[in-house]
Amino acid sequence: MVYNQKSLKTFRNISDIIVVSVSFFLAAIIAQSYEILLEKSYMFVLLFLMNFTWYLSSDYSVNSKEYSSFAERFGNQLKKSFFQLLLAIAFIFITKENLFTRNFVFYTFAFLFVLSTIKEYFIYAYFRSKKALRNLAILEKNDDGIKISEAINNKPEYGYDFIGFLDDFKINFENFEEFEKIVQEKNINDIIINLNSKNEENVKTVLLICDRLAINAHIVPEFYNLMSSRYQFSFLGDYPIVTVRTNPLDELQNRILKRLFDVLFSTLVTIFILSWLIPIVAVIIKLSSRGPIFFIQDRFGLNDNLFKCYKFRTMYIKKMDDKFNPVTSGDQRVTKIGKLLRKTNLDEIPQFINVLQGKMSVVGPRPHAINYNNTYSEYVEEIKLRHRIKPGITGWAQVNGYRGDVFDFEENKKRTKRRIELDIWYIENWSFLHDIKIIIETVIQVISGKNLGT
Repeated sequence: MVYNQKSLKTFRNISDIIVVSVSFFLAAIIAQSYEILLEKSYMFVLLFLMNFTWYLSSDYSVNSKEYSSFAERFGNQLKKSFFQLLLAIAFIFITKENLFTRNFVFYTFAFLFVLSTIKEYFIYAYFRSKKALRNLAILEKNDDGIKISEAINNKPEYGYDFIGFLDDFKINFENFEEFEKIVQEKNINDIIINLNSKNEENVKTVLLICDRLAINAHIVPEFYNLMSSRYQFSFLGDYPIVTVRTNPLDELQNRILKRLFDVLFSTLVTIFILSWLIPIVAVIIKLSSRGPIFFIQDRFGLNDNLFKCYKFRTMYIKKMDDKFNPVTSGDQRVTKIGKLLRKTNLDEIPQFINVLQGKMSVVGPRPHAINYNNTYSEYVEEIKLRHRIKPGITGWAQVNGYRGDVFDFEENKKRTKRRIELDIWYIENWSFLHDIKIIIETVIQVISGKNLGT
């Protein structure tokens, strides 16, 4: 119910296109002449790629970092601009362009970062000035009502100014005139009704008032705590049905799209990376310690089915076991080359073979070993929801900083709970573009050295 959310998202997408395009043309004109740019028409392919990847790396949902502090927005613009820098370098290298070189790349990065940051600052300042807010009241001051009010007060970006709870005004819900008077005096535009079994009669009154005064009414059902982050309304005959947990990958066309991408992406990785990387790493592993090249372990996949998961071996063979004993920073069981492979996440690269086999996907929840899964299930009851789709090499939890385990048991438990929450959110909100964003974010983190393994 964020006010003008779709309009704001459209505005930001359009303004992003303007910022990226202006940055491109300014950089091109300053680095070279405009006539040279027109002669090299293929450079406009780069402009298209820049706009497309910028769009993919932008998340304008109300739960994203775009609806957060300006410091986080600043960091987000820096990260996206840095990726554009890498994209420009790669494009110029592939096309063997000899005119648009260092100056063009530098100016593109500088203009993008400065202009996008200025744009974000004005959007941030606009909402903080409260010029866009509508007045909103909540029906009852109970636990749910207080939580909702705190969310509204903490997020001016939602577009509302919290007026108060209607029951604080001592309203007699049997007296329409008294209720209407308060609504008009406080200039209330929206009312949130936290519906429960005790206030049904009052709710009927409030809905009548809202209709008479053309006020927006928003109902929060009592059972919302039982719902997932994305639920679905439908009808079974004449009966309204609420599906608590949706899975977009239940749809055949989505599964086909995801599988086609997995096969294409993994084939390219196998040809251009695994073909030379596996022999090199194999030799180094053999020279550094005794044992096999690959560590092959049974892990949970789609629908609780076990599969053989491939990784480069990173531990001494004598110290390996199947007990629940997570690898943490400084673990003595890890070999020297193993530390490097884990730090760069290269130990996971052989799992592209699992993807080609159809056992895994490029993006999805990380697969758990049997004992790990059994241990985690003791304090996360919803853990099996992760198995509704194929596990992945990288995932939403990983790009959000929940990669690997820590030594402290209680802290590890909290991290595991949060990781599984993010996995479930990903499953219920899957989209092809979101997969692309996760892959881009993973590449950025690997190159920048941020959020790597232990």
